[in-house]
Amino acid sequence: MNTNTDGPKNNAPRYLPVEFRQAEQAQTASDEDVLAVSRRLISQNHSAYQELAK
Repeated sequence: MNTNTDGPKNNAPRYLPVEFRQAEQAQTASDEDVLAVSRRLISQNHSAYQELAK
């Protein structure tokens, strides 16, 4: 019986080995995604931006 409570509860792997290029591509957001998030944030914070512009 394992009484160690510091570690994971099961033996599920935590890491998935991938080539560096694949990992790099997976972390890169498309320009469209970045622009969509930017537009949403600008819209949500429009009044704060106008106040800061004064």
